[in-house]
Amino acid sequence: MRIFLTFWVFFTLAFADSAFARTVYVIANPSIQVSKLTQDELEKIYLLRQPYWPDGRAIVPVNREASSDLREFFSNLVLKQSMRSLSNYWDQMHFRGKSPPVVQGSNESVIAFVRKIPGAIGYVEELANLDGVKVMAELP
Repeated sequence: MRIFLTFWVFFTLAFADSAFARTVYVIANPSIQVSKLTQDELEKIYLLRQPYWPDGRAIVPVNREASSDLREFFSNLVLKQSMRSLSNYWDQMHFRGKSPPVVQGSNESVIAFVRKIPGAIGYVEELANLDGVKVMAELP
C-alpha cells in the first residue's frame, strides 16, 4: 500500500502541470497583415494604447464576458492586472472618452465576430473551427 501511495503522489505531482495547463489562442481577422504578436503588443492593444494596425486600420479588440475564467486568465497573463484593477482602469478611460473592448459570451461568438469584422482580434481557448481567422499567438 505504501508503494502504491508513493507512486500515486509522484505521478500526480509530476503530471499536475500538464494536466492543468491552459493554452489561449489569440486570433485575428484574416485581413490583418501582421503574422504574430507578442504579449507586450497584446497588452498595448487590449489597453487601447495601440489603436491601429500598421496599415492604418482600426484594431477592434474582443474580450470574453467579465465572469469568464478565460478572461480572468488572459487579463492576469497578458494585461498583468486583476479584474478589479481593470474595472478601475476602464472607469478612468471612460472619462477620457474611451470604451473597453467589445464583449462576446463564448469561444464561438468570439470566432464569429473576429471572422466577420475587419481589424478584429480576440482570444479563445480551443482551436476548434478556426476557419476564416488566423492565429496570431499561442499563450501558455
